[in-house]
Parts: sequence; C-alpha cells; structure tokens
Amino acid sequence: MRRAPATNGAKLSSRVSVCHRRVTRVGATESAPSDGLVMWLQHQGGAISRVPPKASAYFNRGASHNVGVFDSWQMSAADVERRTEWVRHTWTQIEPLTRGQYVNLAATDDRETRVHAAYGDNYPRLAALKKRYDPNNLFRLNANIKPA
Repeated sequence: MRRAPATNGAKLSSRVSVCHRRVTRVGATESAPSDGLVMWLQHQGGAISRVPPKASAYFNRGASHNVGVFDSWQMSAADVERRTEWVRHTWTQIEPLTRGQYVNLAATDDRETRVHAAYGDNYPRLAALKKRYDPNNLFRLNANIKPA
C-alpha cells in the first residue's frame, strides 16, 4: 500500500474531547471512503512541556496531544481525488481545534504555512541561522526553513 498524497497532522490543545465530538458529529469515520482510514491522537506534554519554546527549534510545547488524519489505499487513478478530498474535508473539521504543526507532518497542502506554524516564533531566528550556515539552501528537501 502507498500512503495517500494528502495527510494532515497538527498539535492539539487540551480540547481533545471537543475534537472527538466533532469527528463523531461530522461522521468522519462513517463517510470514510475506505477501511484504510487512520485517525490518531498521540499524548504529549510532560518533559516536552517543561522546556521553554525558545530553548530549541521545537516550538509547540504547550500542546497536550498530536492529532493526525490519514487514509491509505491501493493507488487507482479513479480513487485518488475522492480519497484526497475526504482527508481534506475531515481535516477542515479538526484543524480549527489545533494550534501549531509538528514539523515532520508538514508535507501536506500549504506546506510553507505549516512549516511556519511548526516553528512558531522561532522561525525568524532559525531562518537567520540558516542564512549563516546554509545560505544557498543546500539542505532544502525537508520541511524547509528558507534562509533569511
């Protein structure tokens, strides 16, 4: 199986139960186009939340959970648009409850905005470092920070 081209993941605030109710209310699981649906909540906090956001590149330390919406299927040209649209629609119901973005999950629609959300207020400092140590943007195939 190949992973769907559309995946979304972000940091949740403490509103996990609200997220669960919203997913249930919109019938996300019932309307899933396949049984390859994966929706997950990953607990966060603890030691992560005790480090100040500016102490490292990782900014979104206040989130209690990480949430993701994925679908996977055998790639058939006829299914790609329908399944991708399901992921996008489901994500529009969950995203308003989130804040920030986990950088390793920023390989989705509107990548630039998601990379900025992942690094938050640390982005300008990281862009200045990138300008100093990688001014030609050689290391750009990741969730890229562009040199300032």
